[in-house]
Amino acid sequence: MNRLKLILLTLFVVPALGIYSENKQTVTVSGTGTAVVETDYIQMTFAVEVEEANAKTAQEKNLERTSNVIQALSKEFKISPKDIYSTDYTLQRQYLQDGKQRPYLSTSGILLKLRNLKLYKEVLLELQKLGVNNVSGIEFKSDSTSKQEKDALVSAYEDAKSKALVLANAIGKKEVTAIKIIESDSTAYPQVVYQMKGRESDSSPLSVGERKIQAKVLIEFEVR
Repeated sequence: MNRLKLILLTLFVVPALGIYSENKQTVTVSGTGTAVVETDYIQMTFAVEVEEANAKTAQEKNLERTSNVIQALSKEFKISPKDIYSTDYTLQRQYLQDGKQRPYLSTSGILLKLRNLKLYKEVLLELQKLGVNNVSGIEFKSDSTSKQEKDALVSAYEDAKSKALVLANAIGKKEVTAIKIIESDSTAYPQVVYQMKGRESDSSPLSVGERKIQAKVLIEFEVR
């Protein structure tokens, strides 16, 4: 008799659970959030190049000129040694298409972190005076972006939730609850977007820009 009651109870309970699962309504939406990051310093990469017929002469002149460039910038703009230093050195024999030899090319890379943002145009002009014409990169950098990354994720969640509420209201529902959250960006951290922000009164092609942390999420909400 007890076994019969258990079987009957199972027959009634299991379908009830199945009905609840089938009636559970969810919606999956994406969300995007951004947070502005203040620039702490401008990172500049450039190279000192020397051409000479003799390899040793090319090397010696390059090392001397590189040292002079670093010392001149450090003294003129009060740059700490930890913020300006040589990064690499190459010496290569150059050839023309017909196989004829050209002088040796000696190249030293230099990295500069400029923390006084107002001086960057003066630094560029000084580099030209020092004979440096190979500036390969200028980037706006921050010492830390962990807070902005979190703020961007929160903003992305709120964006997704607002979309879910719009869809929920469209079918007569008023509440949504997140049940699954995925950071949909392919990178480990929110994507960093660089923007240049010019001013009409600024004659330079480069102005200190703003950086933005961008986060993307994919969220499944239960609607009620």
